[in-house]
Amino acid sequence: MKSRSIFFCLMLGIAFSSCNPTNDEDSITTHFTYADFKEERQLSNPQELVMDSLLYPAGFYLLRDTLIVVNNQPACEYLMEIYSLNRLDKPLLQIAPKGSGPNDLVSCACFIHDNENDEFYVESPSTNTYYRTDIGVILQNKKFVPTDKFQYTSLSHIQSDICVVGDSSYVAYNIWYVDDPVFSNGVAAPLQRYAKSKLPKDEGLMENFVGSVNGARIFYDQRRHEIWAMDLHKDRISIYNDSLQLLKEMIGPDNLQPQYTQVKSNAPFAFISFTGDQSYMGYLNYCLTREHVYLIYSGETHYSPESLQPVDVFKLKYDGTLECVYHLDKHLLTISVDSKEEYLYGTARDALDGYSVFVRYKL
Repeated sequence: MKSRSIFFCLMLGIAFSSCNPTNDEDSITTHFTYADFKEERQLSNPQELVMDSLLYPAGFYLLRDTLIVVNNQPACEYLMEIYSLNRLDKPLLQIAPKGSGPNDLVSCACFIHDNENDEFYVESPSTNTYYRTDIGVILQNKKFVPTDKFQYTSLSHIQSDICVVGDSSYVAYNIWYVDDPVFSNGVAAPLQRYAKSKLPKDEGLMENFVGSVNGARIFYDQRRHEIWAMDLHKDRISIYNDSLQLLKEMIGPDNLQPQYTQVKSNAPFAFISFTGDQSYMGYLNYCLTREHVYLIYSGETHYSPESLQPVDVFKLKYDGTLECVYHLDKHLLTISVDSKEEYLYGTARDALDGYSVFVRYKL
């Protein structure tokens, strides 16, 4: 009788384990494919929203019914322009003059991902300065007015976000980290937490420069107190608590597994690149609504800046549920979704150094 009970328990365990074959034993890591999305749709022939006054825009960002355009060209006097979405023929404001004054910016990288929040942030990569601001404050004062400002660590990956957590600290992706034991530089984790009031000690140059093969897009979910990190060169989504403990890892849909090689140079470190002629691109950008996370996904293994390929956009719930995959007919660098989730807006470009076009898809 006892042996029959043991046999029954073993069979029951096998049955339960076979119900979820894509989960690892620790239940933290989950693998998924395109077939796991509840819905799959094709989006093509978007409407192009034209602004004749623009010269060479770097990116378009929608914040409620306000459009913020970032200009980063040498001839631009102002680095940011603000338009009403209902009137694109003339800017409401030109802000952030290029210069070295107290409210000037030397360079500008804009991070507007949440259409429900009036706050957004701007970085000046050339000076490692972070600015948090508010669209209402800007429109009221008719100029760029930071509500928070601090200098962030030079260890931060230039393509990754600065993720403010609480009033006194932020999380950044360490530029010397790579998920490879041979070229790891001894850096144990990709995300590290820093105090806003104090710059960390400069650790100096390390053996391998891995900045071209690592990085992630990062955001902080304030309602759940969770940090999302979407790899730039792998199809991996990692979700941490605000103590940087890994809670969940989602890998998919292509299970990209880059291989790395060392390239010798005259620099005091070796450059790490992808093996052979491969070049991997994973998650490129994101935007947030109250209920969903939208991710731009490439999945290319032979990425060419001269000929950018169409991308997919994944729609997920904040618990990681895979809702919908949209197959686009263009390459988007940025995305915004209106509060009713009826339209997808984006910065479309055919080549990385090409002209940016503001487009809108009906979801």
